[in-house]
Amino acid sequence: MRLEDEWDYLHPDTKAWFLNNSGCALVPVTPTAGIIEHARGPVRVGPDGQIELSPSDRAFIRDRAESAGTIRVLDAGYRHGFFFGPAGPPALLLGGKPGGRFPGPGTTA
Repeated sequence: MRLEDEWDYLHPDTKAWFLNNSGCALVPVTPTAGIIEHARGPVRVGPDGQIELSPSDRAFIRDRAESAGTIRVLDAGYRHGFFFGPAGPPALLLGGKPGGRFPGPGTTA
């Protein structure tokens, strides 16, 4: 099942859940039940009663949520899974040294 193919058939409450929880990779039991009820084809559900969303499903939901105004994506790189972009995190987050590491417990930066 692709969520994009089923979107128009979902109950408005299920759609609202997705728009308000656009970062979830696992769909809880209650929204899963709504998807199963309205889906036009088989839905793969895990042993815990949840649906694991594919990367394309998560991208679809993120785009829908952004269009609906429930989220705002500021950086095009973040949309593709890169929070800091190709240059990596700023030196400030790496203990002040480019290519540095986060200090571990009991250490100083």
